[in-house]
Amino acid sequence: LRDCAGNTFDVDSKGRFALPETPEPNDIVINEVLSNPYDIGVDFVEIYNRSNKVIDLAKIQLGKWDTIGNIPTDITVISADGYLMFGGEYLVLTKNPDDVKSRYYTSNPNGFITMGSFPSYNNDDGIVAISRVSDQKLLDIIAYDASMHFSLIDNLDGVSLERINPDRPSSDKTNWNSAASTVGYATPAYRNSQYSSNPTST
Repeated sequence: LRDCAGNTFDVDSKGRFALPETPEPNDIVINEVLSNPYDIGVDFVEIYNRSNKVIDLAKIQLGKWDTIGNIPTDITVISADGYLMFGGEYLVLTKNPDDVKSRYYTSNPNGFITMGSFPSYNNDDGIVAISRVSDQKLLDIIAYDASMHFSLIDNLDGVSLERINPDRPSSDKTNWNSAASTVGYATPAYRNSQYSSNPTST
């Protein structure tokens, strides 16, 4: 047996299958960003499929965004071999999943994509963008900076920025906050500690 990307399955394996659809803006959103990891740690970006579509991550790239040329830069295809992301799923994108799992609790240890290369994000400010491979169409973008973190945190090393509500705009800085200390300052591959179902809360 082979999946849509050509990956083979063992005879006794079980797996989901579906015909992937073309992603449109805000189908998949950036849900959490760790740009300032602990020393010798790694960055990660968490994405969330807020749509009912099944989307092949071979069709999506992670990178930065040139706001003047309105084009993606420093891009890497999320999964060159193909990976079907189903609706309601969280996935962490990073070069070293084992490092992230060793530093933070996760209730979803299979929700990680190992990327051979990863965009170089600045610790304190930068732009994270996901776009379509085929035509570079922007799917979601977050311009982050240190002021979006909880003001009483003295040391931001290892503290991720979490999206509060996936239905609110990424550009709304009040839709982001530091992950809670009670979860170890990050929630990789599962629902954010700062999540709110209220689409108008700030």
